[in-house]
Amino acid sequence: MKKIVVLILLALTSCIKDNCVDYLIENQTEKDLNLVLFEEGTEWRNTEIKPNASFTELSICDSGGWRISFSGVDSIQIKVNNLVLKTYYPDSPGKNIYNVDDRDSWLLVVNRKHYQKFVFEITEEDLK
Repeated sequence: MKKIVVLILLALTSCIKDNCVDYLIENQTEKDLNLVLFEEGTEWRNTEIKPNASFTELSICDSGGWRISFSGVDSIQIKVNNLVLKTYYPDSPGKNIYNVDDRDSWLLVVNRKHYQKFVFEITEEDLK
C-alpha cells in the first residue's frame, strides 16, 4: 500500500508544467500606428495600435516551448495616417521585429520559471 501511495505522489509531482509566453508589440509614440503584415506581396493583416498601448501578438500556454515566428511574412510595415514610416524585412539590419531571439529587439521583461513576456517597443526614434 505504501508503494502505491508513493507512486501516485511521484506521478502527481512529476507532471510537466505548462510554460506560458506572451509576445507584445508596444506603441510608445503619441500616434495611432498600423502594423501591416504582408504575405507574398499581399496585405495579410492590418492591426491598429493606439498611442502608449500594446498589442498581444502571441499568448500561449503549453507543455512545449513556444516562440513567435513571422515565417511566411514578406515584410512588416508601420503606418501612420496611411503613410509608411518603417518597413521591416527578415534580413533588415539593426532593431528588427523579425529578430525574436535578439534581446535588443525583443526585450525580455518578465522571466519566471513557467512564464516569459517579451516586448517589441516601437518608439519615435524607430519611425525616423
